[in-house]
Amino acid sequence: QLQDPFWSAYAPLLLLLARCNRHCRLLCVLGFGLLWSSAVLHEHSAHRLHDDFDNKIVLLSGVIADIPQLREEHVSLLLEDLAIEGYSGPAPKRARFNWYRAQQQPLAGELWQFQVRIRKPTGLLNPAGFDYERWQFVNAIDASGYVVAARENRRLAEAPRFSLTGLRSELASRIDTDCAHCRHAGLIKALTLGLRADIDNDTRSTLQASGTAHLLAISGLHIGMVALLFFALGQKLWRLGGYRWGINRRTLASVCALLAALLYAGLAGFSLPTVRALIMLSIVLLGLQLNRSVNLLQSIAIAMIAILVVDPLAVGSSSFWLSFGALLVIAFVSFRQPRVVPGWRQLLVLQCYFSLLFAPLGIIIFGQLNPASLPANLVAIPALSLLILPVVLAASLLSAFAIDVAAILFTVADGLLEYLLSYLHWLLELGLESTSVAGYPLIVTLSALAALLLLILPRFTFARHAALALLLVLFCWRPDRPGWGEFELLVLDVGMGT
Repeated sequence: QLQDPFWSAYAPLLLLLARCNRHCRLLCVLGFGLLWSSAVLHEHSAHRLHDDFDNKIVLLSGVIADIPQLREEHVSLLLEDLAIEGYSGPAPKRARFNWYRAQQQPLAGELWQFQVRIRKPTGLLNPAGFDYERWQFVNAIDASGYVVAARENRRLAEAPRFSLTGLRSELASRIDTDCAHCRHAGLIKALTLGLRADIDNDTRSTLQASGTAHLLAISGLHIGMVALLFFALGQKLWRLGGYRWGINRRTLASVCALLAALLYAGLAGFSLPTVRALIMLSIVLLGLQLNRSVNLLQSIAIAMIAILVVDPLAVGSSSFWLSFGALLVIAFVSFRQPRVVPGWRQLLVLQCYFSLLFAPLGIIIFGQLNPASLPANLVAIPALSLLILPVVLAASLLSAFAIDVAAILFTVADGLLEYLLSYLHWLLELGLESTSVAGYPLIVTLSALAALLLLILPRFTFARHAALALLLVLFCWRPDRPGWGEFELLVLDVGMGT
């Protein structure tokens, strides 16, 4: 239950009090976070579809905010800047509609008029199923529904000539053309634009079962690779004549890296992982300019605060917790590792920690364990970052300028992806496929996570024997099952007859 929005007016006062009184600073900052989140939630709730319009056929107009996702039977559209005929009060900001048997193909950035059956954003409540209503709430979807066949469905205006959505849509079309004969064009589009809709079900299942599905989300790994490449190019540009502009070599390289990372994040639609990576990259580059060492934990904290201030709803996204959990693991491993360690050993130790600590999180969030995660990521991460991603990005850049060499590079990237997927298939055939453990109680999983932390933290060596004993007890836990020859039948009556 949200408190009265009147209380949110005291948020600036709490910040001022935190600035003046260090004794109650933490309490004031927490209070500010509570009031700020409440204000954002009130504003978001005000734009939710009114009950009077729920399940009604209405005429509306809106801008296609993202690249339409082509399904087997329909086109999925995300609309913004909605104007609903006869609607009073704040209109929904974002809405998602399905258009079945579409006669035309909308493009990102275009202004369209549709006759739709509009509904409040809801979803099924199956205990083990995907919580679609929660996903819509976290992504600020204020309405949903489907397009009704009508003569009113038409394009009102073309997309702006220079726009980010138009650029993404144009690049997606060029990739489709240049990758016409590629087996893994969906993966290439996912690595370039963050679009996963074109990935076939077999490939998606392989990535999920092997614990490598996170590599499809354009995140810090991808942003870091692009920034590192253009940082080196910026230094080379300075040597070739950039010094004549009166700019420091490090400054020119930092600007090139930040602009390239910003463009790549824009191609991915500024998703949560890319925004987090951009914030941290900006902090690192700023530290380089000021000749100051950058504390990784402080960078993580600043990135988390910035994201929560801009979008408090991000706490409801699993990618938020997985992203920052991964960063904390990286910070911990960098703290524990000696200063001079071979790169292969760093990758091995880091991946071991990931596999160990993310096993309980995988149970909590996804309800499964991935035994193949360690050997799969040990090969997939270097192959993706050092081979596949540079080829894909180079091909996409050439494709944007309609250069014929792009098709050859896309073919090379498709072949590399085929080798990687063959390796993942081989791991799964060895019996390392994911195991469903959705029945584990939350207290058991959290206890396992606490025991693992006690095992690896340096200041808790005295508790390691107790942690090992706790892990042994947890692994021996078994859910209640019917006896031999017995069964348990659950019938869900939804009031619709049989």
